[in-house]
Amino acid sequence: MSPSLFTLCLETFEKVASVIEGNENYARVMGGRLETAFYRRLSNGNDFLSREIAVKAFCERVDVLKAPILIPQSMPLGEANKISLIGYGNTKNNRREFDFLCAKAAEYGVPVAILNLADASWKKEGRLDSHLTVPIKHAFQEFLTSRQTLSLSAYHQISNCVSAIAQAYEILKTHKGRIFFVANDHSPLPVAYAKVAEFMGMKVAYLQHASVTNIFPALDFDYAILRDTASREIYEQKRGSVRRHSRIAVVNRDKAVSPDAIEEQRRSILESKAMAVGVYVSSIFNADSIREIIESLKQNQYVKSLFIKFHPSQSDFEGIEDLQVYSRQDIQSVPHVAICGNTSVVLELLQRGNVVFYTSKLDEIGEDYYGYIRSGLIEQLPGGLRSEVFWSQTSREKFSTTLLAYYCGNVMSSDNLSNGDECRNLILSIFEEGLSFEDLSFMNFCQDILFYYPAFERLSRRGGTPYSDQFCLLSLESLFNARNPLLQSLMSSVAVEEITSFLAFWMQVKKVEWNGEKLTKLKLDSLIGFSERYSSVKKIKKWLETKCLDVIMRCGDVSRFYFFIESCKYLKLENLSINRKISCLNFVASFGEFDRRYYELRKDFSKNLHAFDLLKLAVQVHEPQGVTSKYTSYKEIEKAFMTSLPQLAEEYQKFVIEPYLKFSGRDKFIDVKFKDEQKESFLSLVEARLKNYAAFSLIRLSDGEGYLFGGEGELFTRLDSVNREFHWWGDSLPVHKSDVIRKEAISAACEADVIGIPSVYRFLRDHSSKSKSLLQNLQGRGLAAVLKGISAIDTQSKLYADDKINIAVFDKITILRLAKLADKTIVVSSCSREALLNLFPVDLNLEIVEIPTHNKTKKNKKYVQKDEILPNVYEEVALHLKMAVRPGALVLIGAGIVGKIFAGIARENGGVALDLGSVMDQLVDANIHSLY
Repeated sequence: MSPSLFTLCLETFEKVASVIEGNENYARVMGGRLETAFYRRLSNGNDFLSREIAVKAFCERVDVLKAPILIPQSMPLGEANKISLIGYGNTKNNRREFDFLCAKAAEYGVPVAILNLADASWKKEGRLDSHLTVPIKHAFQEFLTSRQTLSLSAYHQISNCVSAIAQAYEILKTHKGRIFFVANDHSPLPVAYAKVAEFMGMKVAYLQHASVTNIFPALDFDYAILRDTASREIYEQKRGSVRRHSRIAVVNRDKAVSPDAIEEQRRSILESKAMAVGVYVSSIFNADSIREIIESLKQNQYVKSLFIKFHPSQSDFEGIEDLQVYSRQDIQSVPHVAICGNTSVVLELLQRGNVVFYTSKLDEIGEDYYGYIRSGLIEQLPGGLRSEVFWSQTSREKFSTTLLAYYCGNVMSSDNLSNGDECRNLILSIFEEGLSFEDLSFMNFCQDILFYYPAFERLSRRGGTPYSDQFCLLSLESLFNARNPLLQSLMSSVAVEEITSFLAFWMQVKKVEWNGEKLTKLKLDSLIGFSERYSSVKKIKKWLETKCLDVIMRCGDVSRFYFFIESCKYLKLENLSINRKISCLNFVASFGEFDRRYYELRKDFSKNLHAFDLLKLAVQVHEPQGVTSKYTSYKEIEKAFMTSLPQLAEEYQKFVIEPYLKFSGRDKFIDVKFKDEQKESFLSLVEARLKNYAAFSLIRLSDGEGYLFGGEGELFTRLDSVNREFHWWGDSLPVHKSDVIRKEAISAACEADVIGIPSVYRFLRDHSSKSKSLLQNLQGRGLAAVLKGISAIDTQSKLYADDKINIAVFDKITILRLAKLADKTIVVSSCSREALLNLFPVDLNLEIVEIPTHNKTKKNKKYVQKDEILPNVYEEVALHLKMAVRPGALVLIGAGIVGKIFAGIARENGGVALDLGSVMDQLVDANIHSLY
């Protein structure tokens, strides 16, 4: 027999029994659960069992119990063993506490989620293993050594502990974490889970969900976040009897309220001659008493309205079904008089300024269970309910907001206001304790960085984490490429104050690349300074220098650029990738700096290049005005592409050339980026449609639109689609919703007049002389999937353009040129209204339809800040467009994959719809464009 399991079981039994044995009326709480034939036979009609009968019945029950087996598919998130923040809370109040912790942690810069094991599903097979049954039986016998008898209530709950221990033991064998959270300290399941978690080597954190009394068990958790000072003092009186002390903090759960506001509200109620009255019932109630009180109040002419509020878990209303009184699910928000039984809702009612009376008749659980009467917090319900203004009988002098603050953490007082720092320090300590350095695996790194970032960053700054910088880099990039939503949330919520560690450097760079954060000169200098000082690992220093170069090309100027590349220790220009070389040249060209240094740089970049890379330079580098390319059409570039990269020629023929043959002669705008005549031809087409009040739509299909043509067995896989959903929205969609979006977007593309599609220009950008396949990454599979899917949406009247026609054609001047021809311009975008209004003249007939933004721009101030994701609200936007768009309207759309649907609706209603996409980002100078 394992002493540890024995101790676990014994402590579980003692904790569960403490509340039962401390309340002589606990049998009423159990209700009908004790009124069974089994208990009648077992007790012979008595309320207590002898020790011998209890042991015999208990052991027989243990012997026949079936073993709980987790149903793996039912586990929330699917990868619970990769998340260390786990807990058990099966009631609404418990779950509310978990939500509170996550929200409070987010305030401190720690985006966390708690995996609630109460949401797991089970089946039962076989018998419990003897390694559990033996210590359980021995613990029960030990539990009874100090008791001659055992109440039926205690027997029932302790019997339930057995299956609870077995369940917790089975699940925590495979779903371990560093810390386990519970929000109840006396019910069988949460107590069993907490004790088993402790047995498994986890630390346990307790979140108090309601008021406590002196019959509650001792506070024997590692951490405890309590609701008020009163609870803290009750628990601390018991600390001498436990094996170890808890680290305790008190924090309010609700918005702070001033004592003056409470006093003023109460004064108003006490002086009122007519008031609303509510009867608040706990989970156990006395039907006759409720009926009596309700009927009395109905006859009181001063009661202007009457309602009853039941406990959230209430399901049995026998005896009060026909009260004919309004029943509420939540606390009445307007001022009222409340009549309560033994319920901690008293505190919430008082802090809202309501007048509260108590009567034990409502539930008969016991007189003044929580001690609110003894303390003087509330008063007994007076007589005269039928005819008097009974609420005026309360003593104004007796009520004390100072006393209320003792029971309610959010009522402002000097003590309560000082609790904030204590709570913050405790929560951050919890997460620092959770760091899992003993096993330097990717799994543990993920939990450390995603859930314990503040602690991890503090240690990283001091050089205290055992993860190497190389390991951190590989792991972070893996998380980033997988579009892990927690990492994206972390990047958008964490403010990087100082660049004093590799982690802080990485976070800041990604916030620039991903969120479009613009750096001050001081912050840019800080990044560069860190890369200059870093000396630990050569590969990392080179990566730091390369990333500094990228950031300079986003946030710096030409002088800074040249100074930096000349001062780098390991970054050598000749070793840069061809895409980075092209970006460098285009960055300098964007300032019009075509001087000696530029041409020397271009000459150096051209040395010893593969023929394919020379082709990239010739096509992709921005030439000075007046310099023409030697290539006259995309078809010439295709020939050079296939010749210089023969290993891709066969795939290019299959995935690109062959689809293009199907619309030969209708490829009117593929060279639009380099040929002004194609740009003007396209604009003339749009202008003609606007002038003639004719419908038109341009829809672009790039690599992300592989989503529309993907699926099991397709080029663009189901996992690719999930990746894109996380990339766009930070979450995956239910299958039925993604199927509807695909169907509607494809339908819109079928009706489009011009389709932007992947062309050689995109394949040229995405590949290098080392490429092995067109399908080597997610983007390549997306491009190929789009071209394969074109045949399904093609019509003989449809024209084709390069998918980057939006960048080639639409700038502020061009958009205004079209808007002036339209009767009305409608902009559908996640760019903020303020940012968009700066683009248009005030006299333009303009309507802006704001939509939820892309996941990566949720914290960018130039975008709409909404909690919802676009797929969940797009139907409302679609309905609005159906009513707003008419012939002669110009509809400018930047809405990603869902924007195709909006374009289809606009065209269907006679408008001219242009799928602008990322041009919107450029127009508002959001700084989130791709460098390569």
